Amino acid sequence: MPLSVTSILPYFVISALLLAVAWAISRRSPFYRRLLDAEAASTRFHPIDGLRGFLAFGVFFHHAVVSYFHYAHGRWEVPPSRFYTLLGQVAVACFFMITAFLFWTKGLRDRPSLLVQPMLWSRLCRLVPMYLFSIACVFAVAIAVTGFELREPATTLALQALTWLSFGFANPDELNGLGRSAIINGGVQWSLAYEWLFYLFLPLGLIFARGPGFILIAVVASACIQAFSSTALEWNFVFGALAAVLAAEHRLPAARIWNSKLVALLVVGAIVLLFSMFDRGYGLPQAALLFSAFFCIANGNDLFGLLTCRAARLLGAVSYSIYLMHAIVLFVVLRVVDRFAPIANMAPGNYWAVVAGCGIALVVICSVTYRWVEHPLMKRPMPGWLGGRASAGATSPPSAGTPGR
Repeated sequence: MPLSVTSILPYFVISALLLAVAWAISRRSPFYRRLLDAEAASTRFHPIDGLRGFLAFGVFFHHAVVSYFHYAHGRWEVPPSRFYTLLGQVAVACFFMITAFLFWTKGLRDRPSLLVQPMLWSRLCRLVPMYLFSIACVFAVAIAVTGFELREPATTLALQALTWLSFGFANPDELNGLGRSAIINGGVQWSLAYEWLFYLFLPLGLIFARGPGFILIAVVASACIQAFSSTALEWNFVFGALAAVLAAEHRLPAARIWNSKLVALLVVGAIVLLFSMFDRGYGLPQAALLFSAFFCIANGNDLFGLLTCRAARLLGAVSYSIYLMHAIVLFVVLRVVDRFAPIANMAPGNYWAVVAGCGIALVVICSVTYRWVEHPLMKRPMPGWLGGRASAGATSPPSAGTPGR
């Protein structure tokens, strides 16, 4: 069968290449050697750490295929491929499930001592710096594409900037007269609005953290999703919280059962079913099937060691950067390449070679941004004027869970 842009094989080949690059960085960089060794010795959900890297690159591959058809047909939409459509959508759904699982787990552990202000401060320190950096990159690209000329009044540019700084609560405007500016970063900020809404809901929701209270809030949330949600994305938060309650109250004592080869095969089987049965990644049945795989991983299954190898854990550490930066790298590289070799006429093998180069550059860039943008600000102490001495690190969950966080 001839290779096409929607062939599945390039995903696996390039993923192996990116794991090799991540492994080299994890061995060559003193910072990442120390980081990964410290994480391995700590009490964390280690398979989830590695899972986040694969999820972030799932969105990368999704947008790589979307970008090809954008150049070929001028439309920015889900690709004509179930695999690459679900690769992005299921990744985002699983990120939401991870967020709910980790923070509900923390709530079960710390309730009623969970402090709202330190928790929100920790989220600000974790999410805002890299987000602002990525938006600055979007602005720089937009200015470069529009010829380094100010095509809008300063007041208009300021209002446009506010929409981009809203963490997805407002649809981003065109920047400096550049049509469809959201393509620069793939519009990924929309998912962050869901994350922030969950964080704001969490203190109230933890009043009903477990037992009959959790059943009540799960029923109410399910009814609201069924009645009012247009996307059904929220089911993933419900199932993530359910996974936390089940793991806390009904965890099997023998960890080796969860990490057995049989359970790993069941996880793979659930993922294959998900990609075989559905055309979109959001919905109640999709979330339920994803939950069956995620619950095994959350309880320790590492898919034959794949999710806990050093390369996967490094990609997991930098996955928030990957999530925010991948579409920017694709946009810049593909725009330059298109000037010399039109992508619409490019052979699939050549296009995937370009995507592989983008992926390698992305791993390197995000290793730098995590080291110098994300990590230095992750555990800044909460200022006294916000109401306490608690540090942001004291309120962080066992493992970060937002898209790559």
